[in-house]
This record gives sequence, C-alpha cells and structure tokens, in this order.
Amino acid sequence: MWIYNGGTWEECLLNSLDILTFVVPPILPAALTANNAFAQKRLEKKEVFALHSKHIPLCGGIDVVAFDKTGTLTEGNLDLAGVCETRGAQFKDMVSDPTTLPSDCPLVYAMATCHSLIKLNGELTGNPLDVKLFEAIEWEMKEQFNAGVNPDYGIPTPTLVSPPKRSRNSANSVVFSSPSNLEIACLKTYPFDSAVQRMTVVTKKKGAPHFDVFVKGAPEKVASLCQAETIPSDFTSILQIYTKQGLRVIAAATKSLNANARWKDVDEMSHG
Repeated sequence: MWIYNGGTWEECLLNSLDILTFVVPPILPAALTANNAFAQKRLEKKEVFALHSKHIPLCGGIDVVAFDKTGTLTEGNLDLAGVCETRGAQFKDMVSDPTTLPSDCPLVYAMATCHSLIKLNGELTGNPLDVKLFEAIEWEMKEQFNAGVNPDYGIPTPTLVSPPKRSRNSANSVVFSSPSNLEIACLKTYPFDSAVQRMTVVTKKKGAPHFDVFVKGAPEKVASLCQAETIPSDFTSILQIYTKQGLRVIAAATKSLNANARWKDVDEMSHG
C-alpha cells in the first residue's frame, strides 16, 4: 500500500518496525522471566534443579537426560574398588588390594603393562585410570627411549616394568615375594581408540621365548575378542551387578604369540 501511494523502501521498512513495536508488548521480557521463575520453583519441588533458568523453555521436549563420567557433576578423582580374576571360565572373588595377588598373575601383568604412561619429572603421567591401576600394584617403571638395543631382549625396550624389590605383608600376614629377575618390556603400545573400544600393548617377559599381547577396554568388546570357552557363563550378569553400582568396569585379556614370531612381523601388526 505504501509503495502504491508513492512511499520509498526506507519508509516502508520504518513503518514495518513501528508495527512490530505495537505487536510485541514491552512487558513480554518481564513476563517470560517470571514464567521461568515459576517453572524453576515447580521443578525444585520435584528435586529437579536448573543452574540457568533461561534454559528451562528449551527442555520442554526432552525425554531422556544422560550424563557422562567426566567429573562434571562428581569429583574427578578415581578410586580402585577391586580386581577380579577369571580362572577356568569362572570369576574369582573380588580382591580390594591387588598387591596381595602373586606377581606372576596375568591380571597383574596386564595392570603393569597395558597403559600409555610416561614419567615426567619422576612422576607418572597419563590417563588417570592407567595411573591408578599402575600405582595399585606398586610396580616400578623405567624408561629407555634412546638406549638402543637391549642385550637381554635383542631389541630396543622403550619401557621396562618390574615388581617392587621388597616383600609385602598383607593384612593376613601372608608374605608375597617377587622374583628378583622378573621384568617385562613394553615394546609397542596401541593407545586407546574409541572406534575399537580398547587399547593394546605388545610385551615380552625377560627370558621368555615369545611375545605377549595384553588388551584392555570395554568389557563387552574385550569378551568378544576372547575364546568363547574362556568367558564365564555369568559374565553379563556379573557385569550388570557392578555397573548398576555406578562402578566403571574395565576388562583385560592376554594372549601369547607363537614362539617363532619375529619382532619385525609383530611390529607391523595393526590394531584393527
């Protein structure tokens, strides 16, 4: 109409903005704020708390809210509830203190080697979960990145781990002594990959004729890689018991490679 009567585009735009000021009342922002405040009170009575009331209108259509375990709502520190071995396709009792397990236990080997830890200024640095597991067994780690070929293994050994030299008394006064020559070389590490839900490390125990592979990751994924006869029949039910308690469950598995395997071939293996 304005253009028909000879009005310019600038006049049309200005008049359109004038119409908007009549359509949108000035009290609208205050009314929305009051509505959010009342909604926040109603949610509070149902023990639902909102940090920012302005986000309440955006949540009107949400059916499920899922929280991760990054420490946003809980503390960031990790505590080890315990470790549980499997022998003969059966779960053993949970052990709260891994140092009471024998040093030649495969589970202890996995905790000592299957990680991507480094030492920075003498302190272990890396994934907090890896740090907690390694510290729980009280083993020692020594790095040799530029030391060349290790004569004890015939290949470079970037990281060496070994049990503590001292014996330890458990709460039941049982002494577990570690072999003085027990040492494991962490030869190659495949860091954790969310696509495959696991991490892998290739190791070799001092004096052993073969290489060992240790895997650590999501229990369902690790179980799918193992031989069916080695998985406990109550694997799923036990896993649900732990997860329903809010525990973070990590599974580990191991396999010894053929004694004839050469390091060159092992080094070229993929993580897929």
